[in-house]
Amino acid sequence: MVWRWTKNNDIFSMDTIFIPVNHANSHWVFVTVRVGAEAGTISFFDSLGSRLKQVPLTTRQLLMNEAKDKGKPQHEWTIEHPYCRQQENADECGVFTLVHMDLLARGMDHMAMTKSTAYYRCRIAAELLAGCLGGQG
Repeated sequence: MVWRWTKNNDIFSMDTIFIPVNHANSHWVFVTVRVGAEAGTISFFDSLGSRLKQVPLTTRQLLMNEAKDKGKPQHEWTIEHPYCRQQENADECGVFTLVHMDLLARGMDHMAMTKSTAYYRCRIAAELLAGCLGGQG
């Protein structure tokens, strides 16, 4: 699926790529990849605090394959596991993934997620129903 999307898109011309991942069909995590001017960093975020190796290593391999396929220079990809707010129960990983990605995409600190999960669930639903994200639309 990734290869079909990158066929007509140069991912290396972007600054940051956000990749949500459904791990083991039961838990949402996400990866950000710095591919612009500060290329070379793969950050893995998990609201359960795990330091899974498979997801960032697979991401790194996909990036290396894509660079080779597109004739782009290879990077030394560093993998980091930044701390993120931990979810409070077993049902909140999707909310945490969406809110953390939204904050980072807007250039905000992902630790700015300080309100209750119920608040963010309602906000996500309201934005989807209004046809806008991040208060813009």
